[in-house]
Amino acid sequence: MRFDSLIIPTIVGLISYNSLNKVSVVAPAPQVVVHYREELTLPEAIDMSADAYGIDAKVLTVIAKKESSFGHPYKLYRFEPKMLTKLKKHPSYKDRSDSSLRMLASSHGAFHILGVTSLEKCGLHWSHLYRHKEAADCAAKIVSELHDRADGNLREVFKRYNGSGPMAERYASDAMARLQKAT
Repeated sequence: MRFDSLIIPTIVGLISYNSLNKVSVVAPAPQVVVHYREELTLPEAIDMSADAYGIDAKVLTVIAKKESSFGHPYKLYRFEPKMLTKLKKHPSYKDRSDSSLRMLASSHGAFHILGVTSLEKCGLHWSHLYRHKEAADCAAKIVSELHDRADGNLREVFKRYNGSGPMAERYASDAMARLQKAT
């Protein structure tokens, strides 16, 4: 017996049965859609984090504007080749894959925090830096520590946030100018 001879009559029978009984398909009831925000906006996150760490929210705002144009989607990631070279030589990271090291050597999120800094200073995986609240908390913690070490000198805080050398000096000068305009 051929298999085809069983399938076709069965399908015809089902179609005939459904058309005789005029089975109608009822659309399901519309689902109630609840809209909620998963995350704070960047300004909300900055305000909350600044309050929690006792720093001026304008400082975090200036950093976010300098680093990522205040969270512009195309400016949230930057690879740092020199940092990758350093990490490859560091004994603590010798067992990591190249792709893992590359992400640790990159700056992420609105505040452009290095993946390795996020891990070491804030205990966060680099991917968490794309969430405004977690990134703002990490940036606020870093700025608070820099503020303490720089004896409250904001120019020095901005400079140290960026690193060292002539580029960090220019970064600090620009950041101070932006801070002056914001106040």
